[in-house]
Amino acid sequence: MKALGLDFIRRVMATSAVLAALALLFISVYYDWRFGLGLFIGTAWGIANFHFLSELIVAVITPGERNVRRVALWALLKFPVLYGAAYLILAYGKISVLSFLIGFTLLFAVVVLKALGRLLNEWLASAQPPRNVDSMVR
Repeated sequence: MKALGLDFIRRVMATSAVLAALALLFISVYYDWRFGLGLFIGTAWGIANFHFLSELIVAVITPGERNVRRVALWALLKFPVLYGAAYLILAYGKISVLSFLIGFTLLFAVVVLKALGRLLNEWLASAQPPRNVDSMVR
């Protein structure tokens, strides 16, 4: 199986954003707009968290000389700013904590489903199931 690289991460974030926007529309119309908004904000927060984490990891593990300012920038954006924003949203916002958590979890569901889709696609193409999960990482 082909390695899951940065392009996979970008596609997961884009798919999650589209899915959250559709969920916002449907949940707002058929249930409650605050619940839909909470799901959308939770997904947006999860996407930002995922983006900052991937940029931080890339900045740290890039071969050669490390740009310490870039690593510090991503760390400062991710930890105090992003988590402070989550605290403010949940403490003072009028959205449900449950909807925020469902939205945050939506990103991980998309990761799992996309990875399973790639595995199934490979399995169907080869007509044999892969022998181990380690082949997915390489």
